[in-house]
Amino acid sequence: MKYRVIVCADTGEIVPSYEFYLQTEHWRHLRNVKRLLGNCEHCGHPIIHEFDVHHLHYKTIGAEAVTDLMLLHPACHSIMHGLPIARRTRGAGFTPVSVFAEAIGIRVGAW
Repeated sequence: MKYRVIVCADTGEIVPSYEFYLQTEHWRHLRNVKRLLGNCEHCGHPIIHEFDVHHLHYKTIGAEAVTDLMLLHPACHSIMHGLPIARRTRGAGFTPVSVFAEAIGIRVGAW
C-alpha cells in the first residue's frame, strides 16, 4: 500500500505513510469505537483479548466511517487476507486450531 500523504479529517493530523497513519489519534479513536462492538465481525465470537481492525477499502482513509471497518480476531483477520493462521503466531508448538481457539478466548489446554 502506498500513499503520498494521509490527512485525518477529524484531527487534522497529516502523516507521510500508512505506517504512521496507524499511530495517529484518529486511528486510535476508530479502533476504540470498533472495539465497543465486542464481537468479531467474521466469526461472531466475543473479542476477549487482542483484536484487529480491518479496512474494507482504502478510498476514505483518513476520513473512514465506522462502517468502512471490521472488528476481527487476529486469526480471523489473517483469514480475511487469505493468510495461514499460524503465520501470525510466535514461538513453537502452535497449530492453526490452537491459535484460532486462543484468539477467540477458548482455552483448549496447554499447547
